[in-house]
Amino acid sequence: MKKVMVTGATGHVGNVLIKELNKQGYQVYGLVLPFDRIDYIKNDCHIVYGNILDLAGLKYLFREMDYIIHTAGLIDIGSGNKKNLYNVNINGTLNVMKAALFSNVKRVVYTSSVHAIPEIKNDQTMTEIDYFDPKKVKGNYAKSKAIATQSAFDYAKDHNLDLVVVMLSGVIGAHDYKGSYMGEVVKSYLRSKLPVYIKGGYNFVDVKDVSKGIVLALENGIKHENYILSGYVKTIKKYLDLIAAYTHKKPIKKAINYYFILIMSKFAELYYIINKKKMLMSTYSIKVLRSNPNFSNQKAISQLGWQLRPFEETVKDVVDFIRSEYNL
Repeated sequence: MKKVMVTGATGHVGNVLIKELNKQGYQVYGLVLPFDRIDYIKNDCHIVYGNILDLAGLKYLFREMDYIIHTAGLIDIGSGNKKNLYNVNINGTLNVMKAALFSNVKRVVYTSSVHAIPEIKNDQTMTEIDYFDPKKVKGNYAKSKAIATQSAFDYAKDHNLDLVVVMLSGVIGAHDYKGSYMGEVVKSYLRSKLPVYIKGGYNFVDVKDVSKGIVLALENGIKHENYILSGYVKTIKKYLDLIAAYTHKKPIKKAINYYFILIMSKFAELYYIINKKKMLMSTYSIKVLRSNPNFSNQKAISQLGWQLRPFEETVKDVVDFIRSEYNL
């Protein structure tokens, strides 16, 4: 049985990916941080404690592994915390590459983000690129992923490490135990604490589809290639309306002024930091909702054999999970 280690095993993508790998017959190891909640993965993988910032530790933990799937990283929509964001996303990723090479693994799959791809205006469709330049993307998170992705490719090519990269759009779906930003928005709506919606939208992809796409990249991806795993372009209004229809709740009819919320987002960031609450909006996230969301997934479909579930099924998964997890 082939052994695969998943970094970031308790994350949204990580924990669903572990379930998919089990279905496909892999012997799965989940790399988690000490004190991480593990109840929802402990029956699906061998728990391994470690930190991607510890290169020596990774070299030890990766021994005898056939494959490494690197999903660990920080997602930060705020404008602060740049040092930690860069350290984890860039240095941590490079550590994974170095440890994988040292341990002679057969392949590494790295889960990057479409935020690392420069935006094309006028709603043109964006496809995979050959070089990731942090100067061409906006926001600390996007820059960190651009640097990490290019550094990973450079290292892999220089050392003949078998690396495949997948670029994820906005991941939503069930098993969102840590509470993603969109997951928190839906939870607020289900609790009737979301009186208005923000105009704009994004490209949303089901976490179950993502996990299957990652396994396909592991098995069928071409060495040193990257594949966009994007889904459906939906406005926030349309997304919440689908949730309203499924739950038989009243849809939100009022939209908040874009420029007003953009100004208020600067104060909101400070509020979340002071009160140590999960950030639901920031200047960066508000601007993203007005950015071009058209990312092509045709390469993944044609070369990997990837498929998407209907968006309505994803909406049901989101609602059912949140209701079950939070007793709503």
